[in-house]
Amino acid sequence: MQILDELEQTTLYQQIGARTMPQQDYQGTAEGWAQAVARAIGYAKHRGISIHDLQAVIHQGGAPLRLAQLLPAYAMYQATLTQRGLLDYTDLILKALILLEQDEETRTHYQRQFSLIIEDEAQDSSRLLQRLLGLLGGAQPNLIRTGDTNQSITTTFSAADTCVIRVFLGEANLVVQMVYSGLCAPEVIAAANHWITVCQRVPGLETAFVPVAMRPIPGVNPSLDFPMTCRAYGT
Repeated sequence: MQILDELEQTTLYQQIGARTMPQQDYQGTAEGWAQAVARAIGYAKHRGISIHDLQAVIHQGGAPLRLAQLLPAYAMYQATLTQRGLLDYTDLILKALILLEQDEETRTHYQRQFSLIIEDEAQDSSRLLQRLLGLLGGAQPNLIRTGDTNQSITTTFSAADTCVIRVFLGEANLVVQMVYSGLCAPEVIAAANHWITVCQRVPGLETAFVPVAMRPIPGVNPSLDFPMTCRAYGT
């Protein structure tokens, strides 16, 4: 088995997108379709949704049109990996999970090997990684997770799920809130705090952000070269 790196994976998505783009009921571009294929496959694999699962949903009827259109791309992607003897990064997690879940000797070995597990950038974690950390930690995991609950680059990492860290914080024995940042100008921090407050008053976005007010570090934060302005746009 060989590992499919990100550049090769992007190329594969583009090739599959060009071969599976719907000829009807699709108004987007070929590039847009390839991106949709990448997001859909990443989402499905990180949530353990197999091709068979999707076929069953479509067979039962009532499935969205886009789901039926994306299924051939998912099937082609998985078939290509198998034919070429490739694993993508999600497969590495899935294979590790299968090994730890099914092989007690291996699971016990790694649980004894790690007395402490630390996960950084936990806001970009996924449900698969949550299961993996849980297996490594054992019955009483000593797990430390750091992350920004109001930050998640889900448009890049389609598997990122902010619910993972939020649920963890609700169950953790100890939560330490870090509210100081020296990475940006105080005006930027004030604007971010303001928009979090504004969003909490918008129907449907009440829980989109955790109400954490960031603070600058005296003498550390950079200054603005130009005045900053913010504007809200209606939808």
